[in-house]
Amino acid sequence: MGYRSEVKIAIQCNTYDTKKLTEKAKAMWKTFICEIAVNPDTKIAYEELTSPDRKNCGIGEYCLYYDGEYVKWYDSYTDVQSWMALLEVAKGYKWGTEEVFSTAFTRIGEGEDDTPDIEQEFSSEGYELLGVDISSAFHGNFLFNFNDEEKSNG
Repeated sequence: MGYRSEVKIAIQCNTYDTKKLTEKAKAMWKTFICEIAVNPDTKIAYEELTSPDRKNCGIGEYCLYYDGEYVKWYDSYTDVQSWMALLEVAKGYKWGTEEVFSTAFTRIGEGEDDTPDIEQEFSSEGYELLGVDISSAFHGNFLFNFNDEEKSNG
């Protein structure tokens, strides 16, 4: 027995217009992708992001997302730990005192005590990436392209 959740994760460079991204920001995104590819703590998440069979996640131009529906999300699960580690790595990228990436994490599900549970965590301007409405349905606004198509939930 266990609880099921809807989980959304989004990470993107802070500048919403890719034409205005500096070469340094673009280079930092590439470094971030290389880091999560070789970091043992983020390996599972990276493999999911790059798998040819992926259905609920992807890497776009200066952004990535995870869209899990009806998933078991226990802190002790290695895939959950990998996704959370990926968020922490992204939050570690700074330009002076400013965060280079915006991050968003939202989980709606049932807690271990069978009560509704909502977790949200945002860094920089990540609150603009995902939202939750009153009925606990997700809607998102991903501002970069994923595989040449705009990713939009809801």
